[in-house]
Amino acid sequence: MNLFWLSEQLIRRLRYAYKFIVIGLLIFIPMVVMSFMYQRQSSELISFNEKERLGVEYIAPLQQLITKLQQGRGLYSLQSSSNDAAINGEIDKNNAEIEQAFQATFAVNDKLGGELKVDGTIHDIYGAWKKADGADPVNSYTTVIGQSVKLIAEVGDSSNLILDPDLDSYYLMDGVINKIPFATEKLTQIRDLGSSYLLTKSVTDEQRDGLLELVSLLNYSMNEISNGIQSVIDENPSLAAELDASRLNLEQERENFAKVVNEELIHAPTLKLSKNDYLQLSASFIKHHSELYQVELKVLDKLIKVRVDAYESKAMVFNIAVIIGFMILLYIFIGFYISVKKSISYINTSLIKVSEGDLANTLVSYTKDEIGDIVNPINTVIQVFKNMISASKATSNKVTASSSALSSAITETVAEMDTINQKMAELSGGSRAQFLHSEESSKAMNEIATHIQHIAESAQDVLTESTHSHQQALEGKLAMDGAFGQMNKINSSVKESSELVEFLTSQSEQVKQIVETIAKISAQTNILALNASIEAARAGEHGKGFAVVAAEIQKLANQSKLSTDDITGKLEAISSKINSLGESMEHEELEVSHGMQAIHLANGIFTGILESSQRLVDRVQQVSTLTEHISASTEQVTASVHEVAYISKQSADNTNYASESMTNQAGIMKTLLESADELLQMTKLSKEQLSHFRM
Repeated sequence: MNLFWLSEQLIRRLRYAYKFIVIGLLIFIPMVVMSFMYQRQSSELISFNEKERLGVEYIAPLQQLITKLQQGRGLYSLQSSSNDAAINGEIDKNNAEIEQAFQATFAVNDKLGGELKVDGTIHDIYGAWKKADGADPVNSYTTVIGQSVKLIAEVGDSSNLILDPDLDSYYLMDGVINKIPFATEKLTQIRDLGSSYLLTKSVTDEQRDGLLELVSLLNYSMNEISNGIQSVIDENPSLAAELDASRLNLEQERENFAKVVNEELIHAPTLKLSKNDYLQLSASFIKHHSELYQVELKVLDKLIKVRVDAYESKAMVFNIAVIIGFMILLYIFIGFYISVKKSISYINTSLIKVSEGDLANTLVSYTKDEIGDIVNPINTVIQVFKNMISASKATSNKVTASSSALSSAITETVAEMDTINQKMAELSGGSRAQFLHSEESSKAMNEIATHIQHIAESAQDVLTESTHSHQQALEGKLAMDGAFGQMNKINSSVKESSELVEFLTSQSEQVKQIVETIAKISAQTNILALNASIEAARAGEHGKGFAVVAAEIQKLANQSKLSTDDITGKLEAISSKINSLGESMEHEELEVSHGMQAIHLANGIFTGILESSQRLVDRVQQVSTLTEHISASTEQVTASVHEVAYISKQSADNTNYASESMTNQAGIMKTLLESADELLQMTKLSKEQLSHFRM
């Protein structure tokens, strides 16, 4: 089974306009779907990264708040170890800064909290902070800081930062959300514990172990931060200028801070370091932490923005490319449709002209495709028709000319035969008079001498007339031979016309078979359209579009059937005319055959007339001879008179028979003249029918 049978049957049932619509939809719908899917994917990626930027925007003030909370915790830790009044002033100042930081965070929360699904959390943290100045403010602040760090993680989760697929932005996100806040928290804890130990100038082994553990965690987190930054630089070397300097400064600060903690707090037998120097060193380290955090946050936001811009640019380029491709494809598609439509319309118009009898023009191939290839066979068919019509016209002209010539010849022959008939009547009257004279001579021998001269003159007249009659009969026979030749030519022309009519009939049958094939195809197309409608009905809502296409296919099939029926009707009309012409030709051929038989019979009669007239001449010569010897042989007068009477009677009988034959022959020639006139009228009718075709 042909793999493309179904699609072939579907396309056959559509007009070219609907074919192009179906093919265009099959091409453009996937393009639109693909473009939509790509646009949707781009929009999702842009939305994903835009949401990451929202997370970065939310985290920035939150990190400032955590830094202020860590400073406040350190101040409360110092307050618990000392009764310095100045610390209370710093606490109040720090609380005012924390309040401002909360207000800034509230503003961002009002803007982004609902979208990031963290709305209300910062207010809970604010409430906890308000209660943190109670009996144990250090632990309360630690709890608030822990809640704030947890909020950063929640924001990172809800803003897709944790799900970032790119390594550079992932390590930056990890540093912003996890590593740097964790390291900063450990650093502030070390600062707070160390400052309290330096303030009291005493530290236990257990406290040293706690500091050592915190320093280890700090070193671990700092190594993770440094490795993450290096991974970012390896992944995206263009970021080295912004990140590497901050990383190196932080590394240097860490080494200095770790060295002081190890030497002055953990491993020192006595605590000699000044608290202010330690706090200054810690503040510098924390400041670099904060700077690195801000740098990474800024770089992360920049990376995400560049990525969003790239996605938007790609989406724009893709859309432009799709639109341009669509326009080019549509332009070519429309050009293809116009080319096919013009070619088919041109061929259709030319065939309509041919069906109307216009064979003067030749089709020109405007395309080099399969439609253009149809032009040559159509031109061949038109040329064959032209040759057939030309041959038929030429034959008709020949038959017309031959019929006219035959009619003229027969008319002349009839006139000659009328003349000969008159002469034969005169000859018959002379013979009858001669016979009476012979009778009278036999009764009145005495009058022979008186009338011998008269007989001699009469015999001479008879000889002259007989010779003239013989000459007229000879000319009539020659005319009949000419008429017989003309009838042979007419017979040949009629046979050629019959052959041409048979050829036209066979060509009409071939065209009729082609039209029947087209009608069968239209019927099959109608059936397939009906099947397609049934299948579309089964498909329900999904088959509505296909049902419309099937209905249009069925309309096309019905139109094709109407066109084939119209062509069949015209072909049947042409075949009817050709068959009528063939019957006329057969009738003409039969009439020509009858005419030839009649001429052949008349030719035999003329031959008999020639023989009779020759005998008559011979007898008249004998009469003349006898008349000359009458005066010398009177004894034979009676016998000669009786013989002349007998010959005169026989001549009269023969002359009467010849006259009757000539009369019959004249009737036959008149019938032949009527047949020739009928043939002439039939050839004129054939010419009128052929004149419908214009060469």
